[in-house]
Amino acid sequence: MNDRRTIRRFRQHPAARLFAAGLLMFVADAEAQAEARDQADAPPPATDGPKDPAKIELGPVDVKGERPPVAVGPLPGLNLTRDQIPSAIQSATAEEIRASHSIGIADFFNNRLQSVTVNDYQGNPFQVDVTFRGFTAGPQLGTPQGLSVFFDGVRVNEPFGDIVNWDLLPTNAIERLDLFPGSNPVFGLNTLGGAISLRSKSGFTAKGIEADALAGSFGRRQLQVAAGGSQGPLAGFGAVHYFDEDGWRDNSPSRLVQGFGRADYRLDVGTVTASALVSGNRLIGNGLVPIEMFRNDRSAVFTSPDETRNRASQINLSGLFDLTDRSSLTAQLYRRDSRRKSLNGDAYDDFDEFFFSGNQANRVITNPDDPVCRYADVDGDGLRDTVTGGGLQPPLNDPFLEGLCRNVSRLGTARNGAYGFGSNGVLGDAAGVVEGTPNGVYTRTRIGQLTYGGALQWNLNLADHKLLVGASYDDSRARYRATQQLALIDDNRRVYLDPDNIDPLYYAAANPLTINAFNGTSRTWSAYFSETWSARDNLFVTLSARYNINKVDNQVTARIGEDIHEVLNREPTFILCPSNDLASCPDTLGPIIPNNLAREAQDVTREKFGFYSFNPSFGLNWLPIPTVNLYVNLSRGARAPSVIELGCAYDPTPVQTAPGFIDPVTGVYVPPQTAPRSQVGPTCALPTALSGDPYLPQIRSLSAEVGARGQLFGAWEWNASVFRTDLKDDIYFAGASPTRSFFDTIDKTRREGFELGIKGSAGAFDLRASYSLTSATFESEFYVLSPNNSSADFNQNSVPGNVLSPTADANDGRGTFRAIRVDPGALLPGVPLHNLTAGIDWRLTRSFKLGLSAIAHSRSFVRGNENNAHQPEGSDQITDGFGPVPRVGSIFTGGRPFTEKGYVPGYAVINFDASYRLPRGFTVFARITNLLDQTYFSAGRLGVTP
Repeated sequence: MNDRRTIRRFRQHPAARLFAAGLLMFVADAEAQAEARDQADAPPPATDGPKDPAKIELGPVDVKGERPPVAVGPLPGLNLTRDQIPSAIQSATAEEIRASHSIGIADFFNNRLQSVTVNDYQGNPFQVDVTFRGFTAGPQLGTPQGLSVFFDGVRVNEPFGDIVNWDLLPTNAIERLDLFPGSNPVFGLNTLGGAISLRSKSGFTAKGIEADALAGSFGRRQLQVAAGGSQGPLAGFGAVHYFDEDGWRDNSPSRLVQGFGRADYRLDVGTVTASALVSGNRLIGNGLVPIEMFRNDRSAVFTSPDETRNRASQINLSGLFDLTDRSSLTAQLYRRDSRRKSLNGDAYDDFDEFFFSGNQANRVITNPDDPVCRYADVDGDGLRDTVTGGGLQPPLNDPFLEGLCRNVSRLGTARNGAYGFGSNGVLGDAAGVVEGTPNGVYTRTRIGQLTYGGALQWNLNLADHKLLVGASYDDSRARYRATQQLALIDDNRRVYLDPDNIDPLYYAAANPLTINAFNGTSRTWSAYFSETWSARDNLFVTLSARYNINKVDNQVTARIGEDIHEVLNREPTFILCPSNDLASCPDTLGPIIPNNLAREAQDVTREKFGFYSFNPSFGLNWLPIPTVNLYVNLSRGARAPSVIELGCAYDPTPVQTAPGFIDPVTGVYVPPQTAPRSQVGPTCALPTALSGDPYLPQIRSLSAEVGARGQLFGAWEWNASVFRTDLKDDIYFAGASPTRSFFDTIDKTRREGFELGIKGSAGAFDLRASYSLTSATFESEFYVLSPNNSSADFNQNSVPGNVLSPTADANDGRGTFRAIRVDPGALLPGVPLHNLTAGIDWRLTRSFKLGLSAIAHSRSFVRGNENNAHQPEGSDQITDGFGPVPRVGSIFTGGRPFTEKGYVPGYAVINFDASYRLPRGFTVFARITNLLDQTYFSAGRLGVTP
């Protein structure tokens, strides 16, 4: 048994390093150019007259002051100093983001912020999961989200799954970012572990032209251009970002285009702002790769294509108006439209089912020499005619049923060689597949999402009280459709459609089948407030709260019944004639008759849910001395289940699978047999399948944080904090059977740990370092399907109702076959326990700077190893409680061995950068990512290598 793991490795050969180091990058700073022009246009100094006594020219002086105030919510209007915020807030300015030369905002988080890790399951730098203190924000459908993200006050968590598409956020348009930890209620739903607030630049603050271009290894090219300016009360700003690369893995090109524009108009009573964001991206992320394949070829992909096309537009109109000298009003209206099209080519997971299965088996005619029966079909309905009084007419070429003809019959043999007889006559020892057998699947998904809403916030700025009171409304509409089509895989493991070379029996080879369709709306009404009271000059008390009403209305259509390879066209076994005259009959069998999908059942479910929550927060800041700030915070948060979680919720409602009857031998009534609805109803195989299922409770969080921050020696800043967040009714993707998986609630989970950080300057050196310990654990016992985990239950009797296994009725009646038990204290997959970031910049001259940065993470468990118990030993041999059970299609004894560990090892990556400032605002810089060319894995999952 082998792990499929994501390999996030920047593979630079010496030539690639040299090329990257020799790149010219420029930043055209219009303010510097304007200063140079002013100096050039200034009149020359007088040559006669008295000279200025003792005139001394000084070079530029860097003055470090206090950080600017922070807006305490998604909307501007009420700003607090860091000393008044009772949490370990992290902030960054536009200059800090630009100086990092990050290709995207997620890249900046990974390199610069505390307690942040990145899991690259897709193998694309713009499709990563960003994890902060064990909570995630990322683009993968089905990944439970726990961070809320805002851009200019608009929540960018998409309504379908609460996901965040990092590729839609333009880095060069960001004026500042703030990361608020904990369950801050002011930011609303989904703020379980933190909130990220991004604010855009304006023409009043970002004047001039700024351009940034780079080229690098693997065909990477990037251009960022931004310009801003003002004239009287009017200001404008615009930014464009273009990114293109071939990718370091095979068949992995990506292209990204972003545009942003903003206009501000200052009135006597305030400022009106209008902005627009557009993005259109084509991202290739070919996902996980078997470890054996990686060892042979580090740039290999398992299957391709894996393409995502994101389109988004956002329009935002806001205003900040002064009511009095001490109070103001903030108003906002917005509309956000995003669309996603995905195309995934994968090995067909149900390939093992191509065996002795009647009509789908490889067909061999058993009576090639006998005449084929011919029947009348006078009405042309494609069916044999009937005789008066009922019954079918006899064959025209055998009217007295004397055996003069025979309908064509087929002898089924295994299409999958693993189920056939080998040359040695042993079942399960054959090789290959029958020609025309599909071994790949093409999955297309389309998601359309439209969100609009508004907010109104009153702000009061008094000497001792900072108060905001607000209300908001958000309306989200989402559409989802997924189709699948059978395909083939070439020698390069590229999945392609080729109906002409697939047996015409398979309807889904030429016709995409709709797997799921969804339409839904979500409406949220909120009211909130936050008050910060300056009890003393060095003591601040914060109280805030939010009340949410969330209404969800979904309609889910799910395909049930046969798998797509079981949807078959009808192959004629006799000849139909247009009249009762035998001479009118064709000489050969007719063509295959397409399936009319009459057997394709559709489960349509209409669901309505309501969620209500009141989330308070209390905080305290105390400065015992001016350079030390101590704080404590206690807060409560909530997250309503997303559309995809509600659509895939496990339903334990018993449904009848067999009617009751009276035993003819004993005369005793045997009651009807039942099973949970989710085990017999529509399947849910994320991200391509949904089913209408029952209510899931909303997640409730309780967060606590105690910390301190301050300054040392005037030039150094430090911070330390201890945190804990407990979740009630957390949602996790759990298994109901080997072929059915659903979201279910876990009673309790926990994220806790501590952070340490320091940064400052010493002479010509700027240094920074931070360490965090993040323990993310399950705190309740539960079962989850994990057939590739060595500790799974391989006793086939461990199914519901079987008295031969003690755990048959465990797991809430679902049984434990191929499932693992997760005990309290087990670590969540994908969250390293230890995390370290560090950096040093050396200012050799006023213009020349060199830098080194490092990122290090300890090992983390892979998905499928939620119980942390998988070992590279044993096999997946199925037993019956007494010994091994022979199994067709696999090795009869010993099963498939487990050979890989259940975690990805820890790693450290060192990056290098250099910059040199040229005259007139230009800068040349170079960056080498993964300087030591380390091989490392950021995440993975347990799986089978075909």
